[in-house]
Amino acid sequence: MKTRKLQSAFLAILFAASLALPVTIALSGCTTTQQTTTYVTLNSTELATTAAYDAYLDTAIKNNTPVAEVAKVSKVYNTFQAGMRIAITAARGNTSAETPPTVLTQATNVKLAIAASK
Repeated sequence: MKTRKLQSAFLAILFAASLALPVTIALSGCTTTQQTTTYVTLNSTELATTAAYDAYLDTAIKNNTPVAEVAKVSKVYNTFQAGMRIAITAARGNTSAETPPTVLTQATNVKLAIAASK
């Protein structure tokens, strides 16, 4: 049980750090007279959310998580994936484009579903 809590905490920290990293880098960088715009890209959102989901599935298999719980998380993840496809299409395949707020919300929902499942 302790390992499961540690894994949950690690996944939550990993997900939050991956979304906050671009902002942290921009704020701690050199000061210039130019205005710098920092945003979370579609690519970084996809990578962070998929990594969290994959880690959840690995943990679910090891801990024999009930199928109904896995199905709930998978449904939320599939909704996120649909949102990503729409966002990438709208960005004309540019995965360096800013992640729309709706997709960021869906990514957060995946994280919350994972946390609730544990």
